[in-house]
Amino acid sequence: MKKKFYLIVIAYLTISSCSQKSTKKQVKWRFPPDCSFDRRGIPDSLKPLCFILDTVYYYDQVYRRYKNFDSTKKYAKIIYQYDSINLKKIIPIIEKHGIISVKDIGICGHLAIIGTIQHANLSTQEKYLPLFREALKKKAVLFETLALLEDRVEMKNHRLQIYGTQVMQYSTKKSELYPVINVDSLDQRRLALGFKQPIAAYLKQFGIKWDLEKYKKELPTLTKKYNVIKDSIPF
Repeated sequence: MKKKFYLIVIAYLTISSCSQKSTKKQVKWRFPPDCSFDRRGIPDSLKPLCFILDTVYYYDQVYRRYKNFDSTKKYAKIIYQYDSINLKKIIPIIEKHGIISVKDIGICGHLAIIGTIQHANLSTQEKYLPLFREALKKKAVLFETLALLEDRVEMKNHRLQIYGTQVMQYSTKKSELYPVINVDSLDQRRLALGFKQPIAAYLKQFGIKWDLEKYKKELPTLTKKYNVIKDSIPF
């Protein structure tokens, strides 16, 4: 069960790491079979949350499931609407229970909580980032979950990202790594946090061939392109 959960969350986080027209068309979708869990293992005090979290997870993912640029753009407005609704449901849960681990709330419930914060506004992400750091110490979240949130907060503040999780996609054929701080030591930082996968292997999933020297030459242009604040640039 632990390995299965790990693989599901990694897949979820990989999809989530990529940074309009409204539609009312209903999209039919069911939870992946591997996302089911045995509610008998959930404490009685948390069982009332199951239906809420299942619903949150469904609407967090149903319009993101296509995993391609065109569909994400097409459903951008409705995704934003559901993200706002989900946040109103998740915040009271976090305020009362903190970041609930998968062993206490199941896979869908856990993904609903971390996914909603990953897709929240900057002020919300900054507010709960310390809780995610504490949750990692207690092994209530995976290190990938924290790395993703850390990088998203840095990126939204127009600062250099730390772990290289944020890939910018502008079309189905063009993706690039958002500016990274001290890129020479990027793989060492990833390894220290827990990543076994070097940045080259990670970026390959997005169709990017990693060339460190080329990227370093492109960094001044990229930092200007993404309006990275001057004080955060170490060169």
